[in-house]
Amino acid sequence: MSVSSFEILPDDILYEIFRYLSPIDVLQSFLLLSKRFSRVIRNEYLWHIHIGDSTMSLMMFNNHCHNILKLIGNRIVSLRLTLINVIGGWSLISSALQYHRTGLLQRLHLIDIKPPEFDKLLRNHFIKQLHTLLVDVTPFNPFNCLQVEGIYLAKVCSRLPLLRICRLPFNHNDDNVNQIETYLLRYHITLSNLLNTNHLRTLTIGIHTSHFLERLLLCIPLIENLSFGIRDRDISENDVYDRIMLPVSIDAHLLQYLSRLRIHCLNNISFHRTIALLSSIFSQLCHLSLKLEADTLTYGSLIISGDIIQRLCIDRLKPMATYSLNLLLYVEHDLEEKIIFN
Repeated sequence: MSVSSFEILPDDILYEIFRYLSPIDVLQSFLLLSKRFSRVIRNEYLWHIHIGDSTMSLMMFNNHCHNILKLIGNRIVSLRLTLINVIGGWSLISSALQYHRTGLLQRLHLIDIKPPEFDKLLRNHFIKQLHTLLVDVTPFNPFNCLQVEGIYLAKVCSRLPLLRICRLPFNHNDDNVNQIETYLLRYHITLSNLLNTNHLRTLTIGIHTSHFLERLLLCIPLIENLSFGIRDRDISENDVYDRIMLPVSIDAHLLQYLSRLRIHCLNNISFHRTIALLSSIFSQLCHLSLKLEADTLTYGSLIISGDIIQRLCIDRLKPMATYSLNLLLYVEHDLEEKIIFN
């Protein structure tokens, strides 16, 4: 029996070809081609799978999910799921992952999952083996208006003991929080589970308060790459002094591995509190990214200017460090209002 030149290609070449094809195409075209191809696909190739898109129906998604996981679930190391318009899709995913063996799965990327489905997914036993969990949400997702800071970060860290890379861009919304005592109590409750987490190396979170950040930094001693947004309640110069006191800088030894920092501040008090808290670690950074959106005056303790950013941030970096600035400052009471873009 003749053998085509394609069938004798080395495994490495086959792996490279598979990268350009969808899992369904590979399974339909190559799985039954020969015993060798069947062995490579089922037992040797490590799969990075993307299931779902904005136009996929529930029936099509169900077929994709079960067909793929049934045949190669035990060889999947990375799984990306897009279910923007697939009602009930997350329940199918959770049950399918629980039914089919996915012992090698280490990376899970979820796009626009909702809180109830995410809670259900976190109860699945396979979640404990993950090293990387990435979540992306659309602007109107309920994850963008959470009332309790850190609640899902604590849940994730308590259920994923091997987690090293985590992206949870969920935003805190404190519009309904009226009492500062209740507000502070929540930091203690939601972050308690993080105290036993020692594996996080890369963490991206959404918009929170500087009070939350202050406690979070004590819980991630091995962090190397950190990205976050900060929005504290606006405070004017006429407010009580103790409410605008800046935090004490964190002990740099507690964050000795941190080398890349990405900060997004949404007002002037957020900027000053965040920079004061992190001032001790700027000298160890390899890269700093600062995005700032704020109203600022030309006088007072909360002023923001190019000179202040230079002195508080850039001058503290080590000589070979790189940095990027994205500044949107509205300057008030300066002859006429100015908008400064950098």
